[in-house]
Amino acid sequence: MVRGTLRKVIPVLAVLIALAIVGFGIYTEFSPNTNTLSAQPELSSIPSHIPTPTTENKPPYTVQRGDVTSEITLSGQITSAAKQELFFRTRGPVDKILVKLNDRVKSGQLLANLYLSQTQFDLQRAQINLDIDKLNLALAQQPVRSDDPNIKPIALAIRQKQIDLAQLDIQEINANIADMQIFAPSDGTVTAILFKEGDQTNGFEPVIEIADLNILEVVVSPVGDETNGLSINTPVTIRTTLNPDQVLNGVITSLPPVVSTTNTNAPTPKSDDFIHISLSENPLSAGYQYGDQVQVGVITESKNNVLWLPPSAITTTGGHSYVTIQDDQGQHQVEIKVGLQTDSQVEILSGVKEGQGVYTPY
Repeated sequence: MVRGTLRKVIPVLAVLIALAIVGFGIYTEFSPNTNTLSAQPELSSIPSHIPTPTTENKPPYTVQRGDVTSEITLSGQITSAAKQELFFRTRGPVDKILVKLNDRVKSGQLLANLYLSQTQFDLQRAQINLDIDKLNLALAQQPVRSDDPNIKPIALAIRQKQIDLAQLDIQEINANIADMQIFAPSDGTVTAILFKEGDQTNGFEPVIEIADLNILEVVVSPVGDETNGLSINTPVTIRTTLNPDQVLNGVITSLPPVVSTTNTNAPTPKSDDFIHISLSENPLSAGYQYGDQVQVGVITESKNNVLWLPPSAITTTGGHSYVTIQDDQGQHQVEIKVGLQTDSQVEILSGVKEGQGVYTPY
């Protein structure tokens, strides 16, 4: 009988225990003292559009004293201060290019020519005509049997004029041949060949460039207002992208005519639109190549022994600049005055002191 009673009581107890467990779970879920509620976001951690002061313990910036330098970078090319672009003086197809790139040439050396065959035939024909006229003159100089003494001088004069005309024809043909040839005007090195054999030239188009590689310079074609603040005799540094550690030094020797300079002892600028830079050494001996593209660094302004901060430490609003400091009043912003500014440094004129800590702007 007891066993039958237990059979009836046990299922009831199981139901009661299950209900107790469910009830305890509901209680803990909605209880005001539960830890789950404390895990909800606090009001202070909810993002706000109102800037709040930083809570950094150690300021990440320090007002430093040093030099602030503003530098611009220009793109230039290594070239020769004594180079010449050579061309034909008449149109026609190119027959022969008699040199190769980097060949050394001598003054007066024939470098290229157009097709000369027809002109050379004309020259031969004119030379034969001249020889005939000279023979006729020699014949006319022989004694004549005419009774008229005036006939001989007239005949001689006619023969001489014929010779003069033949000589003029030869001079004209020789001039045409010269227009169809390119000779080296001086010793140098072939630095460019712009046409190939068979190409048609219209005349006066650069075909070959020769240069003196002992007189190299850097030439910059300025863009926009890149010449602002530049002057003759300004020192520069020169680098290539491929070898930035190999630095050359130079100075600006001439500027485009529109740029004025206060240096009265400066040389007369070249009459072109380029910035010319002389080099302290031959770049070929320093590992550069003729025609290399280079980066020219020019210091446009420099302040020595001044206070400065990085731009990331400063907030600018409405034309005013501020930094965040900490004192007895806690962290707050103070206005500062700035001077020379570069990508990495800002000169500080007033508002903070050397060694003072500055916090991240807010």
